[in-house]
Amino acid sequence: MKTRCPYCGHQNRTGVLVCERCDLSLNSEMMNQVTTRKLDDIPHRSRRNTSVSVMSLPPEQRPVIVYIAHHELPMAIDRDGIKLIGRQDDSNGVQVDIDLTPYQAQEHGVSRRHLLLDCSAHPPTATDVSSVGTFINGMRLAPNQAYMLRSGDELRLGNLPLRIYLD
Repeated sequence: MKTRCPYCGHQNRTGVLVCERCDLSLNSEMMNQVTTRKLDDIPHRSRRNTSVSVMSLPPEQRPVIVYIAHHELPMAIDRDGIKLIGRQDDSNGVQVDIDLTPYQAQEHGVSRRHLLLDCSAHPPTATDVSSVGTFINGMRLAPNQAYMLRSGDELRLGNLPLRIYLD
């Protein structure tokens, strides 16, 4: 039985675990898994010296958590303003706040200046600035229009899926 990709609609061959067109994992549980380690497993020098847990903070102060497909560890983004997400390109003078280059962003169709993520808005918003293709839960975003995000939303930049958690 062929497996249809829920994001790009491609009919993949039987047994394929990653979409042949967009490289998205076809294991739907992958994006919902959270990997944790016991605090004792983390070297003491890398622990933060804090007595406040993230969950005890008010929602507007909790970081936005982003899981990038095929990568185990999430990215935490402070809610201190608008972040430009894309691909850093020093040769062309492109500076971004969140560089997705290490996640094969160019191969997945992510623009140098792809998305504005307003983490200070309540709830945070996403604005496509590239017109190359940005989607929230499969819906294509109109360029230069802010869309509210909800916890658990899938944000796809080109063919690079991200999962957003707000709480």
